[in-house]
Amino acid sequence: MYVRTMFYEKCEKTTIDGVTYEISNTTQVEIWNCKSTMVEIWNIFDSGMLEMKLTAEEYIAWKKDLIKVLKEFDKLYLKHIKSGYIEMNNIHMAAMKPLTNLMESNLNFYFLENIEKKNPDVPKFRHEALETKFCEHFTTLCNVFKDFGELKEYYNIKQMLHVLKTENW
Repeated sequence: MYVRTMFYEKCEKTTIDGVTYEISNTTQVEIWNCKSTMVEIWNIFDSGMLEMKLTAEEYIAWKKDLIKVLKEFDKLYLKHIKSGYIEMNNIHMAAMKPLTNLMESNLNFYFLENIEKKNPDVPKFRHEALETKFCEHFTTLCNVFKDFGELKEYYNIKQMLHVLKTENW
């Protein structure tokens, strides 16, 4: 969960779907340090341990270097969890909000349809309200794909659902 926010380009601002997010200098440095330390860990493993060609004396030195770098990574990682992760996660969550909203409304709609199968006396306004929310969120996501992706086709989610409800379609 915390590692994914380390792998972000080193930049002051980033634009996702037309929204610009600022990344503080502290977080940029933090992310860079964590990634650099991961590379150091890989280089230590790559330097001979993977080939198992170390002598007993070389192994002791190799092990000391590895422990030193792992302790450094642990220190940087804990610092990242307390501050950098929070900032980067907020950016990720804001950028993914349209998709999260769609998934949530789809799940609510699914649960209501299951309840309706068991109890057909559920008020119709609940179904209509959840369907409207689903259509809004799906349309928002389609707008993102149209504006910042390659979606070129016409879409009207409400109309599509209406057609799908047509008897014997």
